[in-house]
Amino acid sequence: MQVQQELKRFRGDGEYYEAHQEELVKNHPEQWVAIFNRQVVGVNSDYSRLLEILEQKGVPSEHTFIEYATTKDEIFILSL
Repeated sequence: MQVQQELKRFRGDGEYYEAHQEELVKNHPEQWVAIFNRQVVGVNSDYSRLLEILEQKGVPSEHTFIEYATTKDEIFILSL
């Protein structure tokens, strides 16, 4: 049951990003944006630094929607 709730929350965070993408790209161009519970909880141009910020805030990065806010069509492959 908890897995379903977590997936639903994560899906909602993705929907939040999509609904606010234009604003997020305008306010945080070329930066990584972290969303948790439909709120922006961190922004940084360096992905590793963003993960550190989330850890400092007690936000579980493995359950956080993270997207690169850009108008460019780019593909990022990340390995943790």
